Amino acid sequence: MFHEHHHRSSFPLLIVGLTLALLLFLALLFGPSVRDQSRGLLRSSSATDQSYERAVGLAMARLDERLALAENNEARYDVLSASVSELLAQTVPASRQAVHLELVVSLDLQRQGALGDAAKRAEGERRHTALREQEPWF
Repeated sequence: MFHEHHHRSSFPLLIVGLTLALLLFLALLFGPSVRDQSRGLLRSSSATDQSYERAVGLAMARLDERLALAENNEARYDVLSASVSELLAQTVPASRQAVHLELVVSLDLQRQGALGDAAKRAEGERRHTALREQEPWF
């Protein structure tokens, strides 16, 4: 009974067409920037060597001050954890990536050493001292 009075409609095709058009529009609008961002090609702010050196220099000065005030290994662990997090949030220029990685690793070894691993603490301090000697802007 229903089939006898049913009229074919192009409404479903219209909905599908509009949906595809919307998806195509969104892909063209946002696609390139999302792809570039996922590849790491876009930076919210580009870091120069000078701005990076200034930011890391200030972070290291704060680290030295806070470590001098740390009364025990738990406080030392907290200070080093905060410094590692601060450094990981930095935008690093390509020319400083190897130095930055070594800095983060040395601080993380010291952080692990604050939990009682004397060998890691000594290795972290050795690497950190060598890095400070190698990079005069520290």
